[in-house]
Amino acid sequence: MVYRYPSGMIMPFDDVCPSGWTRVSAFDNNFLRGSSTSGGTGGNSEHTHTFDPASKQVSYSLVHSSDWGPDEISHLNQHYHTINIPSTVSGPAEHIPPYINVVFCKKD
Repeated sequence: MVYRYPSGMIMPFDDVCPSGWTRVSAFDNNFLRGSSTSGGTGGNSEHTHTFDPASKQVSYSLVHSSDWGPDEISHLNQHYHTINIPSTVSGPAEHIPPYINVVFCKKD
Protein backbone atom coordinates (compact mmCIF):
# COMPACT_ATOMS: atom_id res chain seq x y z
CA MET A 1 0.00 0.00 0.00
CA VAL A 2 1.37 3.41 -0.92
CA TYR A 3 0.58 6.39 1.30
CA ARG A 4 0.50 9.88 -0.19
CA TYR A 5 1.13 12.81 2.10
CA PRO A 6 -0.28 16.13 0.92
CA SER A 7 2.15 18.92 0.05
CA GLY A 8 2.62 21.26 3.04
CA MET A 9 2.02 18.58 5.67
CA ILE A 10 4.42 18.90 8.64
CA MET A 11 5.59 15.87 10.62
CA PRO A 12 8.27 15.08 13.24
CA PHE A 13 11.17 12.79 12.39
CA ASP A 14 13.92 11.23 14.52
CA ASP A 15 16.99 12.60 12.78
CA VAL A 16 16.85 14.02 9.25
CA CYS A 17 14.12 14.82 6.79
CA PRO A 18 13.46 12.07 4.26
CA SER A 19 13.65 12.69 0.53
CA GLY A 20 10.79 14.94 -0.62
CA TRP A 21 10.58 16.73 2.74
CA THR A 22 12.19 20.03 3.87
CA ARG A 23 13.22 20.83 7.44
CA VAL A 24 11.16 23.54 9.17
CA SER A 25 13.98 25.24 11.12
CA ALA A 26 11.57 27.87 12.56
CA PHE A 27 10.36 25.10 14.91
CA ASP A 28 13.88 24.35 16.25
CA ASN A 29 14.20 24.80 20.06
CA ASN A 30 10.51 25.70 20.46
CA PHE A 31 7.46 23.92 21.81
CA LEU A 32 4.53 23.86 19.43
CA ARG A 33 1.06 25.00 20.44
CA GLY A 34 -2.18 24.79 18.53
CA SER A 35 -3.84 28.11 17.66
CA SER A 36 -6.47 29.59 15.38
CA THR A 37 -3.70 31.68 13.76
CA SER A 38 -0.25 30.50 12.78
CA GLY A 39 3.23 31.89 13.24
CA GLY A 40 2.93 33.49 16.69
CA THR A 41 5.64 32.96 19.30
CA GLY A 42 5.90 33.37 23.06
CA GLY A 43 7.06 31.94 26.35
CA ASN A 44 10.40 31.79 28.14
CA SER A 45 12.62 28.91 29.14
CA GLU A 46 13.60 30.55 32.46
CA HIS A 47 11.96 32.68 35.11
CA THR A 48 12.94 34.69 38.20
CA HIS A 49 11.10 35.90 41.30
CA THR A 50 11.36 39.34 42.88
CA PHE A 51 10.78 39.43 46.59
CA ASP A 52 10.87 42.21 49.16
CA PRO A 53 11.13 40.92 52.71
CA ALA A 54 9.62 43.26 55.26
CA SER A 55 11.81 45.11 57.72
CA LYS A 56 12.23 43.12 60.89
CA GLN A 57 12.36 44.66 64.33
CA VAL A 58 14.00 42.65 67.07
CA SER A 59 13.56 43.63 70.70
CA TYR A 60 15.85 42.82 73.60
CA SER A 61 14.97 43.25 77.28
CA LEU A 62 17.72 43.46 79.86
CA VAL A 63 17.54 44.14 83.58
CA HIS A 64 20.59 46.02 84.85
CA SER A 65 21.22 46.11 88.58
CA SER A 66 23.88 47.46 90.90
CA ASP A 67 24.44 46.74 94.54
CA TRP A 68 25.19 50.03 96.31
CA GLY A 69 25.24 48.66 99.76
CA PRO A 70 21.84 48.24 101.41
CA ASP A 71 20.03 49.76 98.39
CA GLU A 72 19.88 47.99 95.08
CA ILE A 73 19.29 50.01 91.91
CA SER A 74 17.80 48.21 88.98
CA HIS A 75 16.07 49.30 85.81
CA LEU A 76 14.72 47.74 82.64
CA ASN A 77 16.75 48.58 79.55
CA GLN A 78 14.73 47.59 76.52
CA HIS A 79 15.92 48.52 73.06
CA TYR A 80 15.24 47.57 69.45
CA HIS A 81 17.30 46.82 66.38
CA THR A 82 15.74 47.18 62.94
CA ILE A 83 17.11 45.08 60.13
CA ASN A 84 16.03 46.14 56.66
CA ILE A 85 16.57 43.46 54.03
CA PRO A 86 16.47 45.07 50.57
CA SER A 87 14.37 43.82 47.69
CA THR A 88 16.15 41.29 45.53
CA VAL A 89 15.64 39.07 42.50
CA SER A 90 16.25 35.34 42.61
CA GLY A 91 18.61 33.64 40.22
CA PRO A 92 17.09 32.20 37.07
CA ALA A 93 15.38 28.81 37.21
CA GLU A 94 14.78 26.66 34.17
CA HIS A 95 11.28 25.27 33.78
CA ILE A 96 11.52 23.18 30.64
CA PRO A 97 9.88 19.78 31.08
CA PRO A 98 11.69 16.60 30.02
CA TYR A 99 11.82 16.33 26.24
CA ILE A 100 13.07 14.38 23.23
CA ASN A 101 14.62 16.25 20.31
CA VAL A 102 13.03 15.73 16.89
CA VAL A 103 13.19 17.56 13.58
CA PHE A 104 10.07 18.88 11.90
CA CYS A 105 9.82 18.45 8.18
CA LYS A 106 7.35 19.81 5.64
CA LYS A 107 6.25 17.75 2.63
CA ASP A 108 7.43 19.37 -0.62
